[in-house]
Amino acid sequence: CSLVVGRWPRPHIVCAEPGSVNGAPGRWTGPWSIEFTDRMASGPPSIDRASLRPIGRLLIVLLAVDGVFLVVHALHVRYGVPGSGRWLISLDRGNPELFQYLKEGAVVALLLAAYRHVRSAVQLAWAAAFVYLLLDDSLEIHETIGDWLALGDAFGIEGRDLGQVAVSATVAVAILAAVAITTVRDRTPARWLTAGLAPVLLALGFFGVVADVIEPIDVLGLVEDGGEMVSISAAVAVAAWHYRSSVVTRPTILVTG
Repeated sequence: CSLVVGRWPRPHIVCAEPGSVNGAPGRWTGPWSIEFTDRMASGPPSIDRASLRPIGRLLIVLLAVDGVFLVVHALHVRYGVPGSGRWLISLDRGNPELFQYLKEGAVVALLLAAYRHVRSAVQLAWAAAFVYLLLDDSLEIHETIGDWLALGDAFGIEGRDLGQVAVSATVAVAILAAVAITTVRDRTPARWLTAGLAPVLLALGFFGVVADVIEPIDVLGLVEDGGEMVSISAAVAVAAWHYRSSVVTRPTILVTG
C-alpha cells in the first residue's frame, strides 16, 4: 500500500491499495496519527536556491532603503541638506526610526504566523524578544530606567551610560535564557531559528549599547543607529526564511511499500 505523510506539524499516514480499497476505487483507509522521530523533527529545514531568491531580494530592498536613510542622514549632518531633521537616523520617531518600527513589527508578525503552523516555543521566545526591542525603540525603556538608576561614573564612562548598559544586559540575559531553554527542549525544525537570530541579537547588543557608550567610534552618528538598522533588516530576512521554510515549502512525503 502507499503511505502518505501529511504536512507538518500534524502528520498522518493513510493507506491506499492500488486499484480499489474496500471495493471503492481511490478511497483511503485511516488516517492514523503518528509522530516524527527526533531525527526527522529536529533536523534543519531544507534549503534550495529557488526558496532563497525571494528572501535575498527582500534583504536587498531593505538594505537599499537603509542605505538611502544613511546617505541622507550624512548629508544633513555634514551639509544641512535636506533641511528637515526628520531624516536623521538618530531622531526619535523620525522617518528612519519609523521604518525600524515597521521592520521589527514584521519580524514579530512572521514569527507568530509561523507559530500557527509549527507551534514551537522557540518562535514565541524570539517573538517576545522582538516585541521588547520594538517597545524599547519606541518608548526608550533602557534609556529611561538607566537614567533612573543614577549610577556613579566609572572607568571614564558616565553613570547614565553605565545604567543603560546594566538594563540592557539584564534584559539580554533574560532573553537569552528563554531562547536557550526553549531551543534545547524543542524537537522541531524551529530550533534552527536560533542559529539565524542569535547573531542578529549580538549585533544589536554591540551597536545599541557598546557603540552608544564609546562615542568616538560613532562617526557622524552612523555606527550605532546604522548598525541597528542593518541588523534589523537581517532579522526580517531570517524571519521570512523561517516562515517560508516552516510553512510554505514543507513538502508532503510519499512512501510506497
